[in-house]
Amino acid sequence: TIETLKHLVDELSLYKANVLQLYTEHTFVFPHHPRIGRGCGSLNADDILELDAYARPRQVELMPNLQSFGHCEHILNLPEYAHLAELPQARWSLCPEDGATYEFLNDLYADLLPAFCSKTFNADCDETWDLGKGRSASAVVERGVGRVYLEHILKLRDLAARYGCRIQIWGDILLHHPELVSELPDDVTLLDWHYEAAEDYPSVRTFAASGRAFWVCPGTSSWNTLFPRIENANGNIRTLARLGAERGAQGLLNTDWGDHGHYQPMGQCWYGYIYGAEQA
Repeated sequence: TIETLKHLVDELSLYKANVLQLYTEHTFVFPHHPRIGRGCGSLNADDILELDAYARPRQVELMPNLQSFGHCEHILNLPEYAHLAELPQARWSLCPEDGATYEFLNDLYADLLPAFCSKTFNADCDETWDLGKGRSASAVVERGVGRVYLEHILKLRDLAARYGCRIQIWGDILLHHPELVSELPDDVTLLDWHYEAAEDYPSVRTFAASGRAFWVCPGTSSWNTLFPRIENANGNIRTLARLGAERGAQGLLNTDWGDHGHYQPMGQCWYGYIYGAEQA
C-alpha cells in the first residue's frame, strides 16, 4: 500500500539511504495496456506521483524500474501479448528481432516514466536465458548472442531518452561479453549483482576496468528462506561495499527480492536495509 511505502521512505531517509526502486514486471496500471496490471495490487500514475512527492523532501529519489527484456512472463502469458515472446512455449523474454517489441515498450515507457521526477531508469534486462533459442536464433547465429543483447540495450537507451531518462541495466549478461561493454554509451550504468557472501567479486574489477559507470548490488538474503540469512547478507553487503569504494562504483543498490511475490514480512528485511545503508 502507499502507506507502507511511505513508511519505507521514512525509514530509508532516517538511515540516510537516498534511492528507492520498486522492481516492476507488470504491477503498474498502464493506460495503453490496462490488462497488464489488472487485479494484482498495481500502483497507478497518481500513486507514483504521490509517493514521489513524499520522498523528495526526505531526500529519497524514487527511481522508475521496469523489466524490459527477460522476466516478462506475467505479461507474455496474457494471450494478447504472447506474440512478443522469444519462445512461445516458455514466454519469458521479449523477442528483440520483432519491431512490435519496441512499439510495445515505448507504450509502457510513455505511461510509466513521466510519473517520476527521477531521470534514472532501471530497465533491468537480467537473466535472458532464452535469448537466441527461439525467434532470434538466426540473428544470434549471424551476429552472436552478446551482440544481439547489446543491440536491444541500445534501443532501450534511445526509447528512454525520449522521456529524458538515462538507463541502468543489470550486468550479468554483459559480464559474459566484456569485449562489448566498451560499446555502451557513457550514460548507461551497469549494476553488478551478487547475493552470496564472498571475500571477493572479480566482476567489480571487470566493470571498473571498462571505464563505464557501475553500481554494486548486494542483497538482504531475506527471500526464499523462512528467516533472513543475516550472516550471509552481512558478508555479501560488506564485501561489495568495500570493493565498490575501492574500484570507483558510483553507488550501492541494496536489493530485497520477493521471488514469486514479496511474501516475507517487511520485518524480515529491516536489518539488511539498515546494515546496507551503514556500509554504503
